Amino acid sequence: VAKQYDAIATIAGDEGMVPFIDKAVAAGIPVATFNSETAKENQRLFFVGADLYLQGQSAGENMCKVLGNKGEVAIITGFFAVEAHELRRTGFEDALAKNCPEVKVVGKVENSDKGDIAYNQAKDFMTANPNLSAIYVTAGGPFGAAKAIEEAGKAGKVHMISFDFVDETMEYVQKGVIDGTIGQNPFAQ
Repeated sequence: VAKQYDAIATIAGDEGMVPFIDKAVAAGIPVATFNSETAKENQRLFFVGADLYLQGQSAGENMCKVLGNKGEVAIITGFFAVEAHELRRTGFEDALAKNCPEVKVVGKVENSDKGDIAYNQAKDFMTANPNLSAIYVTAGGPFGAAKAIEEAGKAGKVHMISFDFVDETMEYVQKGVIDGTIGQNPFAQ
């Protein structure tokens, strides 16, 4: 706003962005949001991106299929405070409850969107839950969790669903360690 840009495009990961978006619009600068949107209404001109709750539901429905409707799942999210991550998490959990109520969520942690943290968390989940069937990663760092699964020799035994088509993640999809990942095509956004 201070630099008087002609327009602003931004990711709106949580409602803390709303006052800044509204301030820019009030100053006559059109704002578009992409990739993630706040649940709280704002004055942005338009949003381009996926329905994040629906993404979580899709991940949950696919997890039910992968697990044959029974098992234990751990959830690793980027940040509990980021609305996009929470929408993916709640959509996932709602899909499990509706489609495969015998699948139990054994824990939920945040990894600050870091692969090395997800790696340690996945190891901890597998150690603490010897019957762990799957790990769901809502945001950044799925390759860290996949590395832990692979190193433990549990590929195909501990299933995994995640997000994004980044190279590190796709390597684990090709190896069969990650059962599925949902892409967003951020370049197109």
